[in-house]
Amino acid sequence: MIRNINRGALIVTPTDEFHLMVAKLLEDEAAETENMQDHDSSTLYLVEPELDPVTNETIDEYVKTIFSTIAIAELEAWIDDTTLMPKNITWETFQEWFSYSYQSLIFDIMEDDIMYEDDYEDDDFEDDDYEDDYEDEDEDYDVDYEDEDE
Repeated sequence: MIRNINRGALIVTPTDEFHLMVAKLLEDEAAETENMQDHDSSTLYLVEPELDPVTNETIDEYVKTIFSTIAIAELEAWIDDTTLMPKNITWETFQEWFSYSYQSLIFDIMEDDIMYEDDYEDDDFEDDDYEDDYEDEDEDYDVDYEDEDE
């Protein structure tokens, strides 16, 4: 069953400026950051469910209230040594380092309840488990991907 959840989503994507800053901070590990943009680099944050109205201005005003939390989380994803992390990140710096978009409709299509990091063990999220649960899902639907004009 598809269920709408009581959250909005903020999708945050690091910019080239962020990647360059991280590479500079990790001088001896710069080679590992060469392909930073080649992987899944956006992060989805579940946030306030409704901004009224949803405009660029209201989104920016909301993000201004949470940008330092997001910046720290993004930095921690790349930098293990917290002493290397930049201090006093400003709103202007955040805007240089990240692009973002807000989505107000969030649907949960999974059968299982949402689990939080504190609630599970590392082996609870084996890729095999996911594939076993959903590998036959497409067989339940008659999907025709061919062009109707043919």
